[in-house]
Order: sequence, then C-alpha cells, then structure tokens
Amino acid sequence: MHNFCTIFDSNYIPFGLNLFQSLAKFNDSFTLWVLAVDQDCFDYLSRLPMDNLKVLSASLFETEEMLEIKRMRSRGEYCWTLKPLLLNYLLSEHNIEIATYLDADLYFFDDPALIIEDLLRSKKDVLITDHCFDPQYDISVSVGQFCAQLLTFKDTARSLEVLNWWQEKCVDWCGQTPEPNRFGDQKYLERFNSMFPNSVHVCALKDRILGPWNVSMWLKQRGAPLQPIFYHFHGLKIVDGSTIQCFQGYQIPKEASPLYDAYTEALINNIKLMKKDGLEIQNSSKKLNLGQKIKKKYRQLSGRERQISF
Repeated sequence: MHNFCTIFDSNYIPFGLNLFQSLAKFNDSFTLWVLAVDQDCFDYLSRLPMDNLKVLSASLFETEEMLEIKRMRSRGEYCWTLKPLLLNYLLSEHNIEIATYLDADLYFFDDPALIIEDLLRSKKDVLITDHCFDPQYDISVSVGQFCAQLLTFKDTARSLEVLNWWQEKCVDWCGQTPEPNRFGDQKYLERFNSMFPNSVHVCALKDRILGPWNVSMWLKQRGAPLQPIFYHFHGLKIVDGSTIQCFQGYQIPKEASPLYDAYTEALINNIKLMKKDGLEIQNSSKKLNLGQKIKKKYRQLSGRERQISF
C-alpha cells in the first residue's frame, strides 16, 4: 500500500482529481490523503465515493499558533507551511511506514512506485527531487535547486529528524518573496544534504521527472518520445469561464503536446463532473461558473504561451 498526500483548496479540486485519477491508473493499492484547506473543498471531496481518497480538515492543525500564521500568511504560503505538518501527522498518527507528499498539479504517466523504489535502493530515509532546470530557465538562485513538488519520508528516526527540522523552519518563515537563503518551504531543501548526508537521497530518475522548466532540455538530451513518470503542470491555470492557460513564459516543444492534451482533457472532464454541484472556482480575474456547457478548442497564441478555450 502506497500512501500519498497533497494539500489544496476548493479552487484546485479539478487539479486534485486529475492527480488522484493519474495515480489510480497504475495501482489501486494506494491512498491519497487530501488536506482540504477550506470547507467547500472538504465537503465536496467527502461526498465522493472513492475508498482510497481520505479527506482531512485543516482544522486538525489549527492550533493558536497556526491560526495566527494563517492570518499573517497568504493562502499559498499557508499551504506550504502545512506540508511538513501533514507528513508528520500521517507518520505519527496513522502508522504509515512511508509517506509521499505530491503537489496537486502533478500528473502521473507511469507508476509512482518507481520513485519510491529508487529511495529504497538508496538505503536512505528521505527522497527529494532536483529541478534540473534547463539553463535558459534556471532560477535556482531564487527558488532553490530542489523542488518541493514531491517528497518521501520513511517512519524512521533519521527521517523524522529531517522532517522536524524542516517543519520548524516552515513554521518560522515560509514567504513567497525570495530571500538569499529562503524561499517558501522549498529552499530549505538545499540544506538537507549538508545537514543530513546519511539520510537524504536525491531521486536518480531525473530525466523522467518533467516540468515546463526542463522538458525541452531532456528532449534534446534523450530524444523522443518523452517518457515521464510524472509531469508538473506548473503555471497551468483556469483563467476565466472559458479558458485554460497551459503555460506562459516557456518554449514547450511540440513533442510535449500529448502530455498537455491528456492533462487538459482530464481537467475538463473533472470540471464537467463538478458542474452539478454549481461550484465556482475563484481566479485572478473572475469566477468560473462550472454549470456552463463545456467545449474545447485549441488556440496557439505564441511560442511561450498556450491557451485552451472550452
């Protein structure tokens, strides 16, 4: 049994369902634990007839200290802060031997067990992933070499030492404005290897962990077809009532189009499933009315931006 966890609010429900469905393609012996950050998200997910989807309320973690942090930080910063707390909770309260955190905008194209097996081969206790930035997009000085998109922790003393240190740091500061040695929950990962060299393993499957910041580089180095274990759909968002922005600011090769096609088709299907509940997704411009008729049409805007109208 594999145990995965993620954190999102009601705006991210269709993305979270995409993640769940991609996991289910490869193994029905898993549990995805979702920490629902708002009540609408908790209520909706709790009604879904999915035995291996477990929904937790953020109120589990809302001590007086955390409520003050919630008031002081943005929604995104608060979600980042909750990552180590959620992992700690699962390991300590649910007798889970290995817990893996996943960002909600990941989508698996191969078995996630491949990544966990990589950790087990290393004989270490914690797994992190390298951004592996294409040089033209390298912003590691600001956001860090490692990506907090996926982290695996064993229930061992060495692992908990790392996790507790990370949790302390995130509770203390988890800002979205980069500082010399800090950025959100993520840049702390750069200190894992120096502080805990016998405990932390950097995933060796680097060319199969893709995102818009490295897909062109790996295509040039490895050639087609692309064979990701997962793709991180960073920057993909619902812009308004009829448009999904797939990416912006990156040159995405045509060979990656099937990845985006699969993801956006699944996303729109999940929006259709939600429309009967009349849910609304708040975005930067307006609310998306999920009750409207959905249709899909592709529109290429430029080499660095792609949107889908539906």
